[in-house]
Amino acid sequence: MKSKYILLLLFSFFVAIGITQPPYIYEGGLGNGYQSISYISNIDLLYKGGLDDGYTSSFFMSNISYLFNGGVDNGYASNNFDISNKYIYNGGFDNGYASNNFDVSNKYIYNGGIDNGYTSNDFDVSNKYIYNGGTDDGYAYFIDRYDFIWTGAVNHGWNVPGNWNTNIIPNIKHTTIIPSNVPNFPYLNTGIFAIGDNPNNGVFESGALIIEQNAWVITNPSNDVENYGNIEVVGNMWVKNDQPSALTNFAQGKINVHNGGNLTLSPANPFICGSTISYGGQDYTTALIGNQCWMTENLNIGIQVTPQDTQLNNNIIEKYCYKNDPAKCTVFGGLYRWDEMMKYSTTEGSQGICPTGWHLPTDTELKELETHLGMSVSDADINGGWRGSNEGSKMAGTYGLWSSGALRNDPDFDSSGFVHLPSGLVKENGTYLLKNLSGYIWTSTENNSSEAFYRRIKNSRTDIYRFNQDKSLGYSVRCVMD
Repeated sequence: MKSKYILLLLFSFFVAIGITQPPYIYEGGLGNGYQSISYISNIDLLYKGGLDDGYTSSFFMSNISYLFNGGVDNGYASNNFDISNKYIYNGGFDNGYASNNFDVSNKYIYNGGIDNGYTSNDFDVSNKYIYNGGTDDGYAYFIDRYDFIWTGAVNHGWNVPGNWNTNIIPNIKHTTIIPSNVPNFPYLNTGIFAIGDNPNNGVFESGALIIEQNAWVITNPSNDVENYGNIEVVGNMWVKNDQPSALTNFAQGKINVHNGGNLTLSPANPFICGSTISYGGQDYTTALIGNQCWMTENLNIGIQVTPQDTQLNNNIIEKYCYKNDPAKCTVFGGLYRWDEMMKYSTTEGSQGICPTGWHLPTDTELKELETHLGMSVSDADINGGWRGSNEGSKMAGTYGLWSSGALRNDPDFDSSGFVHLPSGLVKENGTYLLKNLSGYIWTSTENNSSEAFYRRIKNSRTDIYRFNQDKSLGYSVRCVMD
């Protein structure tokens, strides 16, 4: 209080001797964050900080309708506006500050929650943004209610905030999108999965549900799906519950299963990329790379023959093993001539010797893989040369099988999960070459009647070679999921 008396005396002194007073006087009081006394001769505004407030403002002249007043529990607050002013600002006990009571023509209501800097809700249906501040936010950020995108960053749990791009669990007002390039797909446990404007309180909720190509949504046998909205199945939805209540599509609900999409209403076991597939008595690992699901091992299917016996069109899958050693097929997979791999078809992308649900990659599909790993489109289109930068190192794998060189020394070696191996090749005359030095993979794309496109990765380089070669050569084979 003493300082205030001194201030008033100084103020009186300055006026008395005719010295022009400064327009702004800032003073911090004992119990205040700070206070400000500010006025100039033609404006009678007095700003004053109170004992319990961060700061407050009061004492306006009579013809001004605004009264700013901070309460004990508020950061600051504002009230008592004239009727022409739509806004009333009011800081609540748990809020940084908040605003409400807007006129009917204003769609926005700002409301600060306990954990938020502030939030905004109650938008009209044409406005897709919800402002929501999280615990760690200084203030809110935009959330597009149509963009609740599954990331699967934590686990398979639908109600785990960290599995969503918004870090918030969706409800029946939020359209949810399930993409394919995620580490975990959602698996919904016991309870109701409420979709759309559902009157029931679901344990799991979504507005419209969009399942993208090659993506999965799985519900367990004790989960009931109740659809009052829209389900778009471009990828795969598996409803394990075999009871009549498993999937109920109400009058306003709509389910669209797109071309290539699968809605499974049985307890059949679907394949999920990243798990293993059994084929011909051998288990093959798989990996999702971009939007493609690849086998991460070379095929090793068929009976072993020698190059002198020649692979024949006899409805029997026949393979070569490097230098006729069966153990090499166990490690590197078999080597196949193009026609044998294709089962004597010339249809690009055909199943060939791959298992059901899989096919032989086209030249375009390998380009898609390469560009996903960082190769430019212009480089990917080069034929008859080495392309890209270190995409070969990214595709290669199993360090100890490769001879020393730039390929395995690259820091991104074996980072894609494709695990390309240095399996070498076999020529038509029976000569085996380049094991541990190079790996070759056929595509199902012909260049002409006697040649087809392939890829080569070499121990001394980090890039990838693309060219067309005679179909009589024996190369490794990979499969990609349909």
